[in-house]
Amino acid sequence: MTNKRALGAVVVLLSSLCSLLAQASTTWASIGSPYSSPAYTNALAQSAPIGVPWLSPTGVATVGHDRQLAWRDSSSGWNVLDSRLQMDEPSYVQLGTVGTCVSYANRASNESIDVTISAPNGVGGCTTITNNIGGSTTLPPAISAWFVAGSDIRVDVFINQDSNLMVRTFSGSHILNGTWSAWTSLSGPVRGGPAAVSWGVGRTDVFIRGTNNLAYSKSYAGGSWTSSFYPHGGGFTSDLSVMSSASNRLDVVGRGTDNAIWRLSWNGTAWNSNWRTCNGSANSRPSIVWDASSSVARLYIRGFSWDIQSASGNCN
Repeated sequence: MTNKRALGAVVVLLSSLCSLLAQASTTWASIGSPYSSPAYTNALAQSAPIGVPWLSPTGVATVGHDRQLAWRDSSSGWNVLDSRLQMDEPSYVQLGTVGTCVSYANRASNESIDVTISAPNGVGGCTTITNNIGGSTTLPPAISAWFVAGSDIRVDVFINQDSNLMVRTFSGSHILNGTWSAWTSLSGPVRGGPAAVSWGVGRTDVFIRGTNNLAYSKSYAGGSWTSSFYPHGGGFTSDLSVMSSASNRLDVVGRGTDNAIWRLSWNGTAWNSNWRTCNGSANSRPSIVWDASSSVARLYIRGFSWDIQSASGNCN
């Protein structure tokens, strides 16, 4: 009887170990890459991928070799999302729950920033405005926003300008009476392009690499930005990407010195103690987005064959 019990305990232990190993292995799958319009097949992705969570099902976009922005979801091939020539990947954010009300910032050919803000108009459509907001950068911008219908809209655009993290803000009670602030420095020196997200009204978090390639962040809360950068450690060879799955939740990813993707999570009260590996082999920054329809985080990278690869779930 004792031997049977011991054998049973070993079986349970082995089963638990196998389960943990399975959880620890994040599996990546190639979803190809875009070519030139109209026949998007398999060719080279010219930019890092961009998760596009407002599409249903959640998809991914990238700049093709023709400099057009292409996208695909889990059930279709590559198609044109934006036929205008792209300097690099834009940054997107959805305001409200109207799927077509998507705001974005992208770098213009003169290295200034073009911004399109689109917000629900209260009758099932969107009100949209477009501005060139100046600035000067050779790197992709980041955009974040919050929106309360009829009372509050705020859009923050971030760039790395001469190794300083800069922000310019659009705010007002309605998209048609909002105004832009001047560009404001959030300090530096920083390296690479920023990543930003808002997990609720009154809160924005922006992440950036320092010149030592470690991850840092600043937060906007209570009407002002934190004065100092918060250190998150790590050691990265790419820009970072951040998502929020719910209020007071954050997940940050970056490419490590091993070309794998590493992830850090805020659970509402604390950051997890260590960066967790998501495996993979990336030659670009990663993108992480929350797929609300499936309640799962989706990760995207460009592989060393210049194809776009995807994975989902947690990293260990």
